[in-house]
Amino acid sequence: MLTKYNCSLGLIITLMLFLNLAFLESSRNAKIIWSTSTTDTKISKSMSNDNFEFTGTLIWKNTDSTAYIQHVIVGDLNGDGIDDVLARDHETHVYAIDGVSGESLWINIVPTDMVRSISVGDFNNDGSDDALVGEWGGMVYAIEGKTEAMLWNNSDTNQKIFSLAVGDFNNDGVDDALAGSWEKKILAINGWNGETLWNYSNPSEYILPVTVGDFNNDEIDDALAGSLDGKVYALNGSNGEILWINTDQDDATISIAVGDFNNDTIDDVVVGCLSTLKIYTIDGNTGVTLWNHTNIGSVQSVAVGDFNNNGVDDVLAGSSDTYVYSFDGFTGNQIWNTSTPEKEVISVTVGDFDGDGLDDALAGSYDTNVYIFNGSTGENLWKTDEPTDWVVSVAIGDFNDDGIDDILAGGYDKSIYAFSLIEPSITTDTSLSADSSVTTTLNSTTDDSDVTSLTFPIFLIALVILNFIKRNYYKNG
Repeated sequence: MLTKYNCSLGLIITLMLFLNLAFLESSRNAKIIWSTSTTDTKISKSMSNDNFEFTGTLIWKNTDSTAYIQHVIVGDLNGDGIDDVLARDHETHVYAIDGVSGESLWINIVPTDMVRSISVGDFNNDGSDDALVGEWGGMVYAIEGKTEAMLWNNSDTNQKIFSLAVGDFNNDGVDDALAGSWEKKILAINGWNGETLWNYSNPSEYILPVTVGDFNNDEIDDALAGSLDGKVYALNGSNGEILWINTDQDDATISIAVGDFNNDTIDDVVVGCLSTLKIYTIDGNTGVTLWNHTNIGSVQSVAVGDFNNNGVDDVLAGSSDTYVYSFDGFTGNQIWNTSTPEKEVISVTVGDFDGDGLDDALAGSYDTNVYIFNGSTGENLWKTDEPTDWVVSVAIGDFNDDGIDDILAGGYDKSIYAFSLIEPSITTDTSLSADSSVTTTLNSTTDDSDVTSLTFPIFLIALVILNFIKRNYYKNG
C-alpha cells in the first residue's frame, strides 16, 4: 500500500510538471484581448507578440485661438517638470498652454507682424523652457516661459523670419537661437542677451528651414539651412563659416532633419523637396549625398527614428501623395509605406506610443485625422477624427506624467488637442455604466506573475488529490 501511495505521489508531481510545462510553452504565442467602454470614453486594445492596436482618450482640448493653428511644439514652460505646449496661429498670437490641464498659461500678441516661427529653449538658465518667436517683420523675440516677460529681442536681420531653431553655439551652456530669413540670411543669436553672434548673408536664395547638429565633430552645435533653390548649407556653429554646401538638387528644400545614417557617430542630414518628389540624405561630415528616392510626392515633413531596430537612424517622410514612408537610414531601402485616405500628409514625427521601447510614427493629414503607424510594419494602429478640419502640425510630449508619449495636434479648426494612449489599468471599480463591458480572451500569458497565478491553483488541486489518496491509504491500512 505504501508503494501505491508513493507511486500516486509521483504521478501527481509528474502531472503538475506536465501542466506547468504545457502552460509555459503556450505562453510563447500569447495573446490577450480586452476592452472597456463607458458612455463617455471608449478604450480598446489588442495585444500580442507582434501587434498592438488601441484607441486613445482626449486629455484636453484648448480653443483659445482666434485663427487656425499652424505650429505646435513641446517644452516645460512653467517649470513643473511636465511637458507644456507652445503654439502659434496664422496671425499674430503665440499660446503657452499648461500640459496637464490644457488651460492657457499666457497668450502673447506679437506687436509688429505675423508670427512665422516658434521654438523653445532655456535662455535665462533658470531650468525652465522659454519661448522663441520669429515674426514676418524681421524681429526675433525671447519670452520668459513662466511669466511672459520679454527677455530680449533682435532685429539684426531686418528681414522676414521664416524659421527658428535652438542650439548652443558659443559653448557657454546656455541655449542660443538660430534664425533663417526669407531674404537670404542666417543668423546666430546669443541666448543670454540677444546679441548677434554671427550672420551669414551669402545664400543664393531664400532660406526656408533651419536646424542644428554637430557636423564637424567638435561637440559644439553647428547650423544647417535649406534654401528655395535646393542648396543645403552647413555652417560652423562657433563662427558661422561654411563647412559645406550640397548643390545636388535644384528644388526647394522644405523639410530637414538630423540623424546618424551611416553609423559614423557624426550627424547626417535628411532633406525633403517640394516639387521634384524627392527625399535624400547627406553625409554630415563631407556634404556628399548618401542616397535619394524620387517619385514619392512633395515631401512635406521628415523625421528620424529607428524603425527596424538595428541601432541606426532611419527616415520617416510625409508626402503630398497621401503616403507616409519609412526608409532604412543606412541603405535608403524602403522599409514600408502606408496611405492615409485622400489627403496629403503635412506633418510627421516619431515617438513610442505603446511603451514597448520601439519607435512608432505619428502623422497629421489634411483629411482631418491624426494617425499612429507601427514603426516596424507601417500598420495603422490608431487614428482620431476629433479635429474637424485639416491637421497642420503634430508633436509628442508627456502631459500626464506616465512616462509614455502622448499626442499633440493643431490645425484649421483653431483648436489644440492632447491625446493619451496609456494602457488603462483593470480595477474592480463598480462605477462603470450599464453598457460597460470587459471581455477577455486568454489563449495564454506573457507575464511571469500570470504564470504563478495559474500554477498555484494547479498545486492546490494536486494537494487535494494527494490528501484523498492518503486518507484511503490509512483507512484501508
